[in-house]
Amino acid sequence: MSKYASYGRTFYHWLGDFLKNHSRIFVILISLITLLLLFPLFLMQPTETASDNPTNNNTITWYEEVNQTFPSEIYSLIFIFEAENGDMLTQENLYALLQKQDDLKNSAMSPLLYESINSNTGTVTKGVYSLADAVNALLILQSGNTIDLSNATDLQVKQAVFSIFSNPYTSGMQQALSIKSTHEDLDDGVRLWESPALTIVVYTVKPSIIGDYASITGENYSGDIVLEYFGRDALDLFRSQQDTFRVWGVNIDMQLEIKDQGSINIPMLIAAIIIIMLIVAVFFRSVLITLICGSGLIMVLVWLMGFSNLIGIKNSTIVDLVVPIVVLVLGIDYAIHSIYRYREERRKGYPPEQALGNSTRRVGNALVTAMLTTIIAFMANAISNIESIVDFAVASSFAIFATYVILGLFAPTLVMWADRRKEEKKGTFYVKSGAAKRSFFFGKLVIFFTEKRYFTLSMVVLLTIAGIIGWTNLETKLEAKDALSPDCDFVIGLDKVTEHIGTQAGEVAIFYIRGDFTDHESLTAMNNLVIELDDNKYVARIAGDGSLNVKTPLLSFLDTALNSDYIKHMIEIESGTTITDNDNDGIPDTAEQLLAVYNYIIENGISLSDTLVLYTPEDIKEAFVYDDVKNEFATLISIGVPGTVEQAVVKESAVELNLDLDKSMKNVDSISFYGLTGNAYVRDAQFSAITDSMTNSFMIAIGACMLFLLVIFRSLRYSLITLIPVIFVVCWLYGLMYILGYEINMMTATIASISVGVGIDYCIHFTERFRQEFLRLPDKKKALLNTAGSTGIALLGSGLSTATGFAVLAFAPMPMFSTFGILTALMIAMSFMVAIMVLPCLLYIFLPQDNKQQD
Repeated sequence: MSKYASYGRTFYHWLGDFLKNHSRIFVILISLITLLLLFPLFLMQPTETASDNPTNNNTITWYEEVNQTFPSEIYSLIFIFEAENGDMLTQENLYALLQKQDDLKNSAMSPLLYESINSNTGTVTKGVYSLADAVNALLILQSGNTIDLSNATDLQVKQAVFSIFSNPYTSGMQQALSIKSTHEDLDDGVRLWESPALTIVVYTVKPSIIGDYASITGENYSGDIVLEYFGRDALDLFRSQQDTFRVWGVNIDMQLEIKDQGSINIPMLIAAIIIIMLIVAVFFRSVLITLICGSGLIMVLVWLMGFSNLIGIKNSTIVDLVVPIVVLVLGIDYAIHSIYRYREERRKGYPPEQALGNSTRRVGNALVTAMLTTIIAFMANAISNIESIVDFAVASSFAIFATYVILGLFAPTLVMWADRRKEEKKGTFYVKSGAAKRSFFFGKLVIFFTEKRYFTLSMVVLLTIAGIIGWTNLETKLEAKDALSPDCDFVIGLDKVTEHIGTQAGEVAIFYIRGDFTDHESLTAMNNLVIELDDNKYVARIAGDGSLNVKTPLLSFLDTALNSDYIKHMIEIESGTTITDNDNDGIPDTAEQLLAVYNYIIENGISLSDTLVLYTPEDIKEAFVYDDVKNEFATLISIGVPGTVEQAVVKESAVELNLDLDKSMKNVDSISFYGLTGNAYVRDAQFSAITDSMTNSFMIAIGACMLFLLVIFRSLRYSLITLIPVIFVVCWLYGLMYILGYEINMMTATIASISVGVGIDYCIHFTERFRQEFLRLPDKKKALLNTAGSTGIALLGSGLSTATGFAVLAFAPMPMFSTFGILTALMIAMSFMVAIMVLPCLLYIFLPQDNKQQD
């Protein structure tokens, strides 16, 4: 007797006998577990969201430390107003904008708006101060209160705009114009501006919104998500009851947009189940089996969601949307293979109980091996240092186990019960099947490729080489527009940023600096950093003069203090220290003076008079603090980096900005720490972690599956032959991604290990059945013919249902998930093709003719 004939016989024989003799106990047990899992499903739903950030990463650690060290009460909302007539700088449009701002200030949102003081004019601003406000104020001032935006002419408005831009104190307002703005110079020197869009910023009080907005609106908001509801409501207010301009929010509601577009997962799940059930109905030609499989899929979802809630898996788009569909479409494979094999045994004349026992013993090894290798492949993602991917690995792995138990064992048991009841009523049982015709077709197809095996494998090798080349050239990228529907307001708003703001702003790069700032050398280093940035091609610049658009809060605080007699007087009264700047370098002359300034502004803020507060203490602490634990000061310097939607720009800018940092601060003893962070660089850290996770999980999945196949098959030859076609599939898939212009992102990064887990199932089923056939037949070609005619048909059914189920994701509004669905469906098709085209060639070439020498 061969090793294979005896290996695993005891366990699968016992399992078959158990289902044959104790099916009632098994059905009751599975039903009870399903009922118990309903409790965590409904009563333990997660309230937290899993992080997409990798752990133990300096950039992310610094970013989190910045947010903790410099807590900001101000929450800024950016809006782009785009004129219907092509020019926002007309009386009609600016007046309409002014009215909309007044509507905001007089709405229920008014108490939540942040009040600030303009350092140049002393004007108190509530929430928003735009070019419309400045033009209106100037018109009133110049006309003696007889002309304002409500009755001015277009020429008067444009002359006011020119005056504002010409004034050094208000010239910064020019940055609100679109980069597509134009101007006409008149003979008298006046420049008349036209701009298709204006950017405005609404400043709000973050704690107030989080604490009070839900009660103001009467809605059930909670947590930081209320900030996005506030942003949407402000956008709706700006858009309402006017037809002079279009309004777009900039990054105001990403989580809500994801939630809205992700909510389609329930209809998609229903659609996937319906499509899969239709395929099952056609394949088995049985309404009863279709209903059993559909019920089984619903039970699998209960197990998945109940278990996930029970162990505390957090909310994430990948777990909430992708895992259920992955499990549904993969799960039906177990039902198709187990029920198809059961019906094979019934066609041989065995009674229902015996047929169930026989089929469980004979297909059990393939099903369990497929289940475990799929779990291994999914669990390979658990090595990731990204929480959401680890949760995906755990949830999907348990779900695969659940599908085996429910659809691989429970479903055929119910089919057996139904057959037994029919036999008891009618005395006979007949299985309708077109298997004979399909068996002949698949047998001939496999033999055709086997006879052309060297040509087939040569083409496979060429395709694999091409795939590897494409794979190595894939980019890692995730823009918001890749994750969300291109038609949604969020993505359109980002497009408007590119169209109208361009290189004037960009994503903020943050220089985080700590040390002894009473040492002049540290402040000189900060000034040197600004000088170094001046020749950096990646940073944002102000339109017109091309100067740096950089923010240096601490240096600005010192400059304000030195230029204000009131502040210097108040500091001298409080500390007894006279503040001087004899060398006119913008820095107080001594360490004692610097310490006196720091202590005063941290405690009192900066005021220009007894009544005119420029910066509150809270404003100061948003950019400059003293750390009592580390006994040192900390501050931020920030500058925009345009074009960070391109990941190459993020990487290249990081290199250049870090070089500027090093040149300025590396050898400064009073600087204890400096580092670069910001949203763009956090995102780059995410992408690097995703890429590393993909590579590592793929290698682990391949290695672990290989070891497991060695244990199961007890044959290096069979293990390699079964695994190699799966590697072909992964190479083809990523090569195809390159050809189709896709990138690696949070979703597509998981496909490599999924391809191993799913693709190997097809090869395992084919190899396992071939081994059984080859044991009783001396001819490899006949063994392949029989294998294709039996297991090949089941593989076709599972391939059709699985590929079609994943294809449902192609209709997801979020491009990231749509791409995942398309690619996974293609991967399933490739896995099926290698199982019936490539694997038979390898089995025929590399196995000995004598079936007693299979090791």
